[in-house]
Amino acid sequence: LEELKELLTPKMFEIFEKNILENQKQDMFCKTVIVSVNEKNIIEKVISDCFSSVKLSLKMQQINYIENTKGEVISGSKDRVNNISEIWIFTKTSNDK
Repeated sequence: LEELKELLTPKMFEIFEKNILENQKQDMFCKTVIVSVNEKNIIEKVISDCFSSVKLSLKMQQINYIENTKGEVISGSKDRVNNISEIWIFTKTSNDK
């Protein structure tokens, strides 16, 4: 969670933290493996003296599954590759290092 906290906005971190902690209580762990990024396009970029932002459209292949503490798959598959489309936004303020 500490690594995520540095990478996400406070609101996104709150969502991730809640889901991770709920899954841990049930001894479930979500796994994602990015197999390939097939398309990446800049949708929007904003650059100013105090703020920069880049919005990307990504089409990729991922393997997604949930396993328990014994390493048993309880949802999804370690072998099934899924085609995923996502929008990622990267931001930085002038005081970010």
